[in-house]
Amino acid sequence: MRASTQWHFILLLLGLLLNLPNLVPALPQKAEDINPYLPPANDVAPPPNIDCMVMWADYTCCASNMKTSKGTVLVQASGRGKNCPLSLERKEYCIVGDADCSTSGAWKTVRALDGGALIIALVGAVAAMLGSV
Repeated sequence: MRASTQWHFILLLLGLLLNLPNLVPALPQKAEDINPYLPPANDVAPPPNIDCMVMWADYTCCASNMKTSKGTVLVQASGRGKNCPLSLERKEYCIVGDADCSTSGAWKTVRALDGGALIIALVGAVAAMLGSV
């Protein structure tokens, strides 16, 4: 392998490693960790393109769509209709008040591939193909 091809291969591996958490399905959790509050019988399922959401009661009562770098997050609206502030500790998690969507009785769906890591993987793959020609 030529030196330039080795670097292309390393870039490809780096991009794939950065995307690994998104490519591997999450480990199954206990039911009480995923959904401690059962939805009412007349409730509707949340849209499939969300990253995380608050509890069913808060979602059905009052929710507002807010955009993050990872996609749409359904955020609880406080004060009977007034939007609550959204603070992001990390890109992966939305924080609603003091509640982390990944741990406190909310669902979390599989996130889309991170754009930066995906670009690194694509650049590495193209460079590896060009280097082997």
